[in-house]
Amino acid sequence: MHPISDPQLEALFSALADGAISAADHAQLERRLAADPAARREFLSWMALESALEWGAGNADGVETQRPSFPARQGRRTIVAAVLASATVAVIVAGLLLAAGSSGPALSAAGAAGARAAVALPQPAASISDLQNAQWDGDRQWQLGEAVSAGPLRLTAGSAQVAFASGAKVVLTAPVEVEVLSPSRLFLRSGAITPFVPAEARGFTVICPSGEVVDLGTEFSMRVGPDGKADVYVIDGEVDVAAGHGPAVKRLRMTQGLGSSLSTATSPKAGFSVRPLIVDHFDGRSPAVAGCSLLNWSTCVEDRDCPAEVRDGSLQIPIDGGADRRYPIVRVSADHELPFLGNRVVIAAKVTLPDGGTAARDDRWAGIVIDDASLQKTPSAAYGPHATLGVLVSPNWQVALCECGQQVGRPHRVFARDADAVGPYQLVIVVDDSPSSHRRYGSASASVTVNGLEVMRDSPISLGDRPRLQFQSHTEHRAGGRGLALIDDLSVSLDETAAGSGPQ
Repeated sequence: MHPISDPQLEALFSALADGAISAADHAQLERRLAADPAARREFLSWMALESALEWGAGNADGVETQRPSFPARQGRRTIVAAVLASATVAVIVAGLLLAAGSSGPALSAAGAAGARAAVALPQPAASISDLQNAQWDGDRQWQLGEAVSAGPLRLTAGSAQVAFASGAKVVLTAPVEVEVLSPSRLFLRSGAITPFVPAEARGFTVICPSGEVVDLGTEFSMRVGPDGKADVYVIDGEVDVAAGHGPAVKRLRMTQGLGSSLSTATSPKAGFSVRPLIVDHFDGRSPAVAGCSLLNWSTCVEDRDCPAEVRDGSLQIPIDGGADRRYPIVRVSADHELPFLGNRVVIAAKVTLPDGGTAARDDRWAGIVIDDASLQKTPSAAYGPHATLGVLVSPNWQVALCECGQQVGRPHRVFARDADAVGPYQLVIVVDDSPSSHRRYGSASASVTVNGLEVMRDSPISLGDRPRLQFQSHTEHRAGGRGLALIDDLSVSLDETAAGSGPQ
């Protein structure tokens, strides 16, 4: 901020911008602006620069590059709200804008745009596109379809999906506090979000106290703890992660299967905290991440007449519950020995259930199952007694959870990416058998997020002696279903920060 010759005037400007100006000081500011042309010019220039710093100036590619600082106190909001708190001040600034071309110093293009933003009514930056048992902090209870201008959102229960004007969609999982800054910028103060950013919204940025994430057309999950530390995990695509704010900070290009932690330390150091072991896009090519391998799959003996196969860039698993089949389940399991025991492992995958099946949507399911291979040669069904954990999805956006063969609660409805789509689902399963999980829960634990909605968190589970990863599809018995479940973009990663530190 440029210096102002009158310290008292600068203090009044700052108090107004922070929303902390008293009634007496407000009246004094109005008198000074009404009577003093020099003060009015200072005010216009100051507010123009303040607004430009708050919102950031666009570069030639249309991606905002300047980052504002965000003090921990909640009083600081956009300049728009502070200026519009007084009709008199707004009228004075409007008059100054009209006269800017004939008197006083000339404004830069960015300054003029920022000054106009100070007197213009804020345009909706986003809207509430879906709600699941959502409860908001305070009297304002946001409703489905309601427009959201720049400002805070505090979700205390349930979940919500916010659709930004840029095309990005962000799932909020309570408890979470965010601030909408613009159609392409969001500040995450605390809690968990999952942004989904299509190609047209490339450059969507999430800012947090310890850094920022620029989405390059992907989906990622992000959680900020009470200490300001941020954990970022890339589900699909790639992001740029900055440890801190400003152009000189260290940046990491992260792709699917990678994670990092951002600390609020004086000299933050961003580093990979999740080491990918397997990254498989089912395109037959070796993974771009060094040290990763592709998975080998084997079909269950009982399903030899309906084998799964890798084709057209996905693992294709038939859904066949015909009346002539004794087992309306198709199962494939990984041949790899995965390091579940003693570690915290993150599994991420996309699951699509395209239309074309003959069974009703409610009767078609596909998902990820973890069972104990030491108990039987044949993989257990999700609802079999030897299945440790099953996460099943259906084309009607339902998610069913099973533990040890028993369904856990009622199916969850998760957020659709597009109104008419039946996929892909984005599944992230965290299996934590680290010492910290055993100290907390007396056993391993599992967390599940589907399309940004956390449907299970730190639920105690028993992994058995030989945990095995498998995918399966099934229909209701004798439903006569035909169709395919498509698995794509699978990653299995080891969280190297979990040992002895507790779940991240």
